[in-house]
Amino acid sequence: MTRTPYDALDSLLAMAASGDLGALCARHGVELLVAHGSVVDPEPLRPPRDLDLAFRTRHDVEPDLLDLTNDLLDATRFDGLDLMNLNRAGVVARAHALSPQSRVLYEAARGIFATAQMAAITMAMETRRLRLLDLELMAER
Repeated sequence: MTRTPYDALDSLLAMAASGDLGALCARHGVELLVAHGSVVDPEPLRPPRDLDLAFRTRHDVEPDLLDLTNDLLDATRFDGLDLMNLNRAGVVARAHALSPQSRVLYEAARGIFATAQMAAITMAMETRRLRLLDLELMAER
């Protein structure tokens, strides 16, 4: 597997256009899949080495991360995938993964990304002061 992150993203975009990515996501209960990080950055500081993907499953689904990862590895033929489960991600990580720069690859219904993005950014803004207080407390130790 010597492909690039850009090749892997192109594979997922082609699968999205054909409906194959939707079928893969449905099998795993994934309702949202986005690419984020340096591969979608128009001016990355350095060439991307991996493909950052973030996913959210339906609330009634506990994802099998190994099966999902293997299916995405098979689909992209790229072993530099970095998966983030948005259901379990921290506030800052979720906000970064769902930033306006992110590329939506799959959403089970219209508006899932927009709603998740607004919630993530709002939560990050509302908890910023508490995170700064935590840092101050740690610095005092």
